[in-house]
Amino acid sequence: MVPFLYIAMKSLYWSKGKTLKRIMWCDDDKIKPYFIEAGKNLTYGNLRRQLTDSLEDKPFSELSEELQKHTFWEFGSIEEHFKYRNAVMQTYIYGNFPVFEGFNHMQYQIQNPEGFARMLETIIETDRLPELAFAMWYRGK
Repeated sequence: MVPFLYIAMKSLYWSKGKTLKRIMWCDDDKIKPYFIEAGKNLTYGNLRRQLTDSLEDKPFSELSEELQKHTFWEFGSIEEHFKYRNAVMQTYIYGNFPVFEGFNHMQYQIQNPEGFARMLETIIETDRLPELAFAMWYRGK
């Protein structure tokens, strides 16, 4: 898996971002420079270590009930990580789980970084998600 991902990420740099749509759902011009730079700086060893760390089969960290009540996990409704979302919701039963309708993984953050930053500010200042027309709300116990 590492050799394939390494070539895929390097291709982003070599092609100046033209291969992004083949690798991810997104080829948005706002995100291309970040992936091009990542492809430029990526080393095989770093990628191998990152994948080894991320693929470990460990349980989620324990969080107190009180901390869970003030924690938000955002998901897009069209992303392919529903199995992960369900695992997070089952582990952190008191958490907050906004689902952004019609968005893919991290799409809102990429397409509207200012709006996403304002959303985070609202959560930090008020401990609640602001009114977002595209957000479905799942709240734990």
